[in-house]
Amino acid sequence: MDSTHEHQQKKTQQELAERYPKVVSEIDNIVIKIANIVKTLPPKQLLNKASKEMMIHHIGIESESEVKFDQTHSFRMVDYLQSVISSVKSECPLNTEISEDIWNRLHDLVDKLFTILNTEYHICRTAYDKKNNLNYDDGFDEFYYVAQMCWCNVRMQRYNCHQERYFKDLLLSHSDVLYELFSITAIQLIEQILKIQDNFQRGLGNALVDMKKFIENKAPDILDHKSSAI
Repeated sequence: MDSTHEHQQKKTQQELAERYPKVVSEIDNIVIKIANIVKTLPPKQLLNKASKEMMIHHIGIESESEVKFDQTHSFRMVDYLQSVISSVKSECPLNTEISEDIWNRLHDLVDKLFTILNTEYHICRTAYDKKNNLNYDDGFDEFYYVAQMCWCNVRMQRYNCHQERYFKDLLLSHSDVLYELFSITAIQLIEQILKIQDNFQRGLGNALVDMKKFIENKAPDILDHKSSAI
């Protein structure tokens, strides 16, 4: 490595290390702004809106390779807002509705938060740690990075097609106790859990498909009825 390139690299690392406290402060400020908005809004209505938008963004998506930014961000709006709702005390009285302006502000803030966490934060944190931590360890730094990225970007612990097997492994051995306490077997419980899961994933899409079929089937009858009336 020539001296000019080495000098530029050291300068860049120094700038990144100096930038780190500002990045942390920026993240803290964004989180506070999000919390201050969320605590003024009705939790159920907020999560309902986030869930509906997520479903709309995922209509027609059949594989992970088709998922784009908007689809990924719609998941974050559900997951992160739920975390914020459970962490802050609501104000009274709450706003009665969620305006598009408020929703767009929340959307932009959450987007900005995760963009910083997934990019600038880790670059600056590593530079800062290398400069200030005498016990800096590359292995630990990599572990921290991977753990943080997984927390920010990986939902759930397994693909949905494996859920049934997981619940059977977890619950079948406790079937007798479940029946004694709740009058329901493990298989019955698993079936209902999977129905709930399927409704969350496909409920809105299935409703739209059913509505389309209804319109297509009934449209001729409606048109015939109107013609007869005329």
